[in-house]
Amino acid sequence: MAEKDPGGAVVREFDPGVLTVVFRDAAGDEFARLHVNPTDAGLLSRAAEVAEFFEKIGADAVPGEGRSAHGAGREDAVLGEGSPAPGADAGSPDREPDGAVSLDRAVEQKISYLLGYDAHGELFSRVTATTVSSDGEIFAHAVLEAVAEAVAPELSRRAELMRARAREYTAKYGS
Repeated sequence: MAEKDPGGAVVREFDPGVLTVVFRDAAGDEFARLHVNPTDAGLLSRAAEVAEFFEKIGADAVPGEGRSAHGAGREDAVLGEGSPAPGADAGSPDREPDGAVSLDRAVEQKISYLLGYDAHGELFSRVTATTVSSDGEIFAHAVLEAVAEAVAPELSRRAELMRARAREYTAKYGS
């Protein structure tokens, strides 16, 4: 007989293989965490879209620098000329003239999109995506690097398991 929870619903366990990455400050205190599912079928295609987004805003995006050398705002290049960040009111007092707030929101949204869930609460509640560390690293870059580091070994491991199964079936049925 199937296990049921107190409300009478059937309980079924399923481990999707979600990996958790914890970010700690210099004192060792956790300030953010993210969850990534390396077997998410859409992860790689979303990663390509997010990479394109970061190429558009420039690898050297620095908070507070709302204008590029060509005079166009990074925010305009990413969101469309004169566009406020999604969900932002262009007349709101927290909107900085240089577009840093809009850029930050856009980066957070792209990272949430990549991960497949709204990561704001766990990942960006204490620091923003465009926060710069004491060594000059932008937090969004650290997040993307952590996702890549978490996913790559798991994808390699699972690919090897698939190859082993293919060899097994080839040996069994190919002889």
